[in-house]
Amino acid sequence: MSIDLKKIAPAAALSLSLAAPGVLAAHADIEVEITPSQDPGGVMVVDPHDEIPVTTMVRPGRKLFEAEFGELGNPYGTDDPGFDIPDGNGIPGSVLAYEVMGTLLKWDGLAWASSGFDEYLELTDVLAATVPVSSTMGTGSTGIIDAFDAGGGIHTHIDFEIASTSGTPEDGAYLLELKLFGLDDTLTNPLYTPTDPFLIAFHLNEGGSFGEIAFEGAVDALVAPIPLPAAAWLLGSAVFALGARGRRRAA
Repeated sequence: MSIDLKKIAPAAALSLSLAAPGVLAAHADIEVEITPSQDPGGVMVVDPHDEIPVTTMVRPGRKLFEAEFGELGNPYGTDDPGFDIPDGNGIPGSVLAYEVMGTLLKWDGLAWASSGFDEYLELTDVLAATVPVSSTMGTGSTGIIDAFDAGGGIHTHIDFEIASTSGTPEDGAYLLELKLFGLDDTLTNPLYTPTDPFLIAFHLNEGGSFGEIAFEGAVDALVAPIPLPAAAWLLGSAVFALGARGRRRAA
């Protein structure tokens, strides 16, 4: 860490992506840009190039990222997604922080539930402070992610871990809502305009009972269909038209 406190389908196949939008909610770092750059009042924007799917249910309009538990030798932990702000965006020495925007949700097989489970997330920040987020607590909690380096950028990770008050966490999908904000180097004065809230869907399959297909089903329940560019629709229509014409000739 840098703080001193211290990652061509054919048109016919492309059209099928509308039926499975969750596949496009790839495991990726959370990219952020600040506009105007290096301005104390600049607006922080998550996924500035609109590469990440947007949710329609549970938390409408949020960008959705994915993460997989079971990294770094810990079956219930991960340090993904990371946070990536290119050089030249932030004020060197200023600090990136997060705020928890809602309680933890869990996929129950039919919907994203806000109660009826005892699992909770622990977020451990760069200062080793831990924030628990469960179905009943966590909203409004904050943590420090990292400081902007001398180039005004950040590429760093914090730790996420799933636990349970009754023992072993149950395999499944869990949903966390955050937003990002900035502070000066004293950690007391706000900088920048915070990001819009966004979501991270976590996948736990330590027991082998909730595989990738099940997880993508839970993600699909969140994600908006991704419209294709007009050219892709035209190309797809042409492919289907040629197929129909061929069938008529064969008849």
